[in-house]
Amino acid sequence: FAVKAMWSDGSSSDTTGQAIWQTSVPGIVNIGVGGAFTAQAVGVTTITASFRGLTTSAIVNVSDHFAVIAIPDTQYMVSQTEGGSLDMMRSEFNWIKDHQVSGNIRFVAGEGDIVDSGAVMQQWTNADSMYKILDASAIPYAPVIGNHDYDIGGGALDSNRASHNYNQYFGPQRF
Repeated sequence: FAVKAMWSDGSSSDTTGQAIWQTSVPGIVNIGVGGAFTAQAVGVTTITASFRGLTTSAIVNVSDHFAVIAIPDTQYMVSQTEGGSLDMMRSEFNWIKDHQVSGNIRFVAGEGDIVDSGAVMQQWTNADSMYKILDASAIPYAPVIGNHDYDIGGGALDSNRASHNYNQYFGPQRF
């Protein structure tokens, strides 16, 4: 946490290091110098900072829950067919990014069919640009290969199902 004093002349200054820090429930968080705190136990506490007779506070809820987000077939969004669009996928991935902390999102699990046709490079480029939202937020994820993601595309089944394009965009080098 940080504390900023707003003075009567309109100026302000960082008073974080001069504030006196307290918690309402001992043992939930350990609060150190300068407003840094570390969760110690599950529970709710209020952290209060006092400076020259003024106080401010914030409620901190330490939880042991976490979330795993499942991403089903994105094929129509990246191919922009069947009513799907990149804006839809961008919105989904930005929601994950925006709720990473508040929702304690620890992992995103793909369920396959990232693209609609594994032979169409534009679809891979589209998927790559969307997954970069998660990359930039350092959210761990696994984009699982589906039957539409093989190079032959279209979900066809045969013995020559290569995964070169999947590996180019979502192979080990990405992670």
